[in-house]
Amino acid sequence: MSVMLSLRTWRRLMPSKDIYLRQKHMISYLLTKLNDRKLIGVKGVDSYDYIQGLVTNDVRHLCPTLETSVTHDCIHSFMLNTSGRVITDVFVYKCDEIDVKTKQLFIEIDSQLLESITKFLKSYRIRRKVDIDVRNDFETSFESLNTKDLMAVRDPRLKELGFRLLVNNKLNDNENDVKERIKNFLNSKSVEYNETNGDNYVKYRYRLGVGEGVKDFPIESCFPLECNGDFLHGISFHKGCYVGQELTARIYHTGVIRKRLMPIEIIGDKEVPQSIAIQTVTADESKNVGKFRCNSGTYGLALLRFEDCLKSDKLLLSESGLTIRCTKPFWWPKEHRIDHKNIVKNS
Repeated sequence: MSVMLSLRTWRRLMPSKDIYLRQKHMISYLLTKLNDRKLIGVKGVDSYDYIQGLVTNDVRHLCPTLETSVTHDCIHSFMLNTSGRVITDVFVYKCDEIDVKTKQLFIEIDSQLLESITKFLKSYRIRRKVDIDVRNDFETSFESLNTKDLMAVRDPRLKELGFRLLVNNKLNDNENDVKERIKNFLNSKSVEYNETNGDNYVKYRYRLGVGEGVKDFPIESCFPLECNGDFLHGISFHKGCYVGQELTARIYHTGVIRKRLMPIEIIGDKEVPQSIAIQTVTADESKNVGKFRCNSGTYGLALLRFEDCLKSDKLLLSESGLTIRCTKPFWWPKEHRIDHKNIVKNS
């Protein structure tokens, strides 16, 4: 998601100060360009029903005509294969209706998966009255800011992740106008641009323990519950059938979830590469406790047997020999949680 791309523009808005507990009192925000996100448009009479059968979350939350639903402008979700494994995480955005009958949604995905996800969507389009296309501009209007050029929604995963913004291409050349609109929307005194190609945002997510994109969720390598989809408001267990639903429901209702994606920090005196290859994580006596996924400097994510890891005095990356430590995120339910927030804030 980048303001400089010739395609559609995505922006990620996050607090400029690194104190999560006080976010609601902040008056200054940092705007980070995301270069690794793409947008797919789904438009047509059947768009809601069509996407409802392909994602883990309940698309009806985006539909303001359902009195029984909790209405949102954006939901976080996953697309699964028929075996219930994650193909990709997605954000689904509600757009203004073109007319009474024609609905449209925007689906945000990792840019590396644009071709494969477009093909995946079209393979399930049989007899559905929908059009699928990669959005190269934003000519639709959005209710969130009451403007045709800008959309801002709270990140549906965690309040600590701030806002996600969608900006029309024609505003790219008028940065001050974009800043002014955002400041007015947030009632903020300051909006600053972060020119680090999203690196700070990635590190911020890793410290929180939140994955996003194909690097954090390799294709068909894990289940949505292992990705903390249930903790991050990305899975509905009441919506009915969707691709991969059967195994997801079975795992959830049996309560057997041994591995979850967790935040890790690389510690010790060894030099830390900016990017480390996927490798096994071992605990005491070389016990295999999971897989290291990714890092940005000393912070990263790993899919771990959380009970074993938290009991261990020492965790090692099998190939690089680096020592890591993991914690349970503060946003996990109380029965799973330790004081991760203070660790994140003070690290």
